[in-house]
Amino acid sequence: VTPLEPTVSGQLEFRNLPTRPVPVRISPRTVTKSELEIGAVVIRTAINEVSQHDQLLASVSGSGQLSMTIKSDSQADIQVLIDGLPATFKTIDDQLLIAVPGDLQTHQLDVRVWVDRTEQGLFQAIEPMLHIGPVADEIFWQLSVPFDTHLVWASPSVGRAMQWGFDRWRMTRQPMLSETELASRVFPLNPEVVEWSPMPGGNRYLFSAMDDRSMRVATGSRTVLWLLIASVIVLSTALLTYLPVLRSPLSLVIGLVAFSGLLAIAPDASILVGQVAMLSMVLVVVMLAIRSLVLPTPSRVLTNTRDARGETSSKSRRQPAEYRPPSSISATQSVHPEDVTSTR
Repeated sequence: VTPLEPTVSGQLEFRNLPTRPVPVRISPRTVTKSELEIGAVVIRTAINEVSQHDQLLASVSGSGQLSMTIKSDSQADIQVLIDGLPATFKTIDDQLLIAVPGDLQTHQLDVRVWVDRTEQGLFQAIEPMLHIGPVADEIFWQLSVPFDTHLVWASPSVGRAMQWGFDRWRMTRQPMLSETELASRVFPLNPEVVEWSPMPGGNRYLFSAMDDRSMRVATGSRTVLWLLIASVIVLSTALLTYLPVLRSPLSLVIGLVAFSGLLAIAPDASILVGQVAMLSMVLVVVMLAIRSLVLPTPSRVLTNTRDARGETSSKSRRQPAEYRPPSSISATQSVHPEDVTSTR
């Protein structure tokens, strides 16, 4: 008895009728992620003082079970949609398992997660809660933070899909791709079907990478950055004012090397430092102006020229008779022959 190749429906066909019972063993089929094809992925993260919201959009084709990692210290609220309809899923430890329909068609995957977030001090480390791994063609991460929060550092392995632009009097990061262009990257044939989760207004940043596990950034409050940078500027000015030994080219070289290191490690932070330092110089000018007004200026003593001349003439009259003022020019006198003869 020779069975034919199994069909898509899972049936077995035989060429000849079996003459005796055929033992059949049925076991569940193990589905791996390699049977799923994932195109472009967009992860959107919104941060506020008390919570974090993530949305993952991806185009998935094939059949099987999709697995992704959830990084959360507290209980997360999860919602999974496939083609706009609720889909079945389950969580095992930190793994989220989603059953993809086995019709071998391309589906729109929409995963949304909400989780509570606590304050982390002066600077906050942020990363996506959903990690799909290096299985997608390209991954974009859109980060939204409040207006008074700015990007300070980003992982070197993450690309910045942003450009610098002017917002009134300050420089800001502006994403190079809009949400419409991101939707066309995920679903190039039908981008209007994308349903974006509502995101609050604020500063937005866009990153790209081949593996979302390397996506990590650090942000800081505008007030904290102002206090730190302004304090350093005022302290440096005070040291240079009251310690003359620091007024040397070595101090300038040390400052340039420190700023160059900051520019290489965290270019976003260096731009913020430059902007706040320019504003801090206004405080320095005000401090120097107040110092010049408070400290008394040295006064000049004016003397009478006529009295000075009279004192000089009286001193010259008190000199002895044999006193002869030194002169660098020797006096020359003519000598006659009669004077020489009389001397002999």
